[in-house]
Amino acid sequence: MTRNRQSERSERAAKRLERGLVRSRAVVADYRARLLLLREALQRRPQPALRPVRSSNGD
Repeated sequence: MTRNRQSERSERAAKRLERGLVRSRAVVADYRARLLLLREALQRRPQPALRPVRSSNGD
C-alpha cells in the first residue's frame, strides 16, 4: 500500500471518530439538559409533609 493511500485511510478513520465524538457529546448534552429540567420540575413541586415513620418491630 502506498503512503498516500494509507494517509487517506487514516484521515477517513479520524473523521469517522470525530463524527462519533460529536454525536456522543450531543447525547451527553441532551441527557444533561433533561436532568436539569427534571431537577427543576421536582424542586417546583410542593413537597409533601413528612409523616413520622412507624417501625414494624414495636418501637
